[in-house]
Amino acid sequence: MKKIANSIIIGIILLGLCSCNSVKSTDQTNSNQVTNQTDSQVQQIIKIGSSSSTVTVLKLLAQAYQSQNKTVKIEFISNSQSEGAIAALKNDIIDVAGSSRQLKPEDDNSEVQYRELAKDLLIVATNNSVKGVTNLSTKQLKAIYKGDITNWRELGGANADVVVLDRPEDESAKKLLRKYYLGEEKTTTKAVILNKEGELIETLSKVLPLPRTRNSKCSKRS
Repeated sequence: MKKIANSIIIGIILLGLCSCNSVKSTDQTNSNQVTNQTDSQVQQIIKIGSSSSTVTVLKLLAQAYQSQNKTVKIEFISNSQSEGAIAALKNDIIDVAGSSRQLKPEDDNSEVQYRELAKDLLIVATNNSVKGVTNLSTKQLKAIYKGDITNWRELGGANADVVVLDRPEDESAKKLLRKYYLGEEKTTTKAVILNKEGELIETLSKVLPLPRTRNSKCSKRS
């Protein structure tokens, strides 16, 4: 059975798709087959593992494929990072791997066939409550992630705290953001780290309007 690895490159608060296919060929007979109790047909099971940023599109593709291939059953294993999905594919644990990055030379063991399906845009987004902030420069973006800019007022917005929603350093989205924008500057320790892209998008869309920062005054007795 052929093994396929899909890759979807996604940004940080980065929305869009970049996808690649890798196919792993094997001459062994597929053992993932079950007998359908209703019609006695042999049903082939295809197991899919993916990074969190690729699972949604893979489920849509799987649903469409199953609707046209009644003898196929597709199962999704627990989501993992791209590295975990590719490793599972190479070790015959799964049949299809969804990855947020292209294959590295060390990933290619001559059995994996890689196909790029789509490419996505890398964008940085804010909650709808952030008003008056447009056209940030790379320098300003770096300052936000570094923690040097902590109030939207510094960027032409309201007097409100900046809350940074971020991805782990080993995620493809954060690597892309560093490569093209942030460089090696350390991210502020106040950033909220969200492991999955879906969690980040949900948090970004549901966050309440940011509270205003009040200036504290100290009185001194003589």
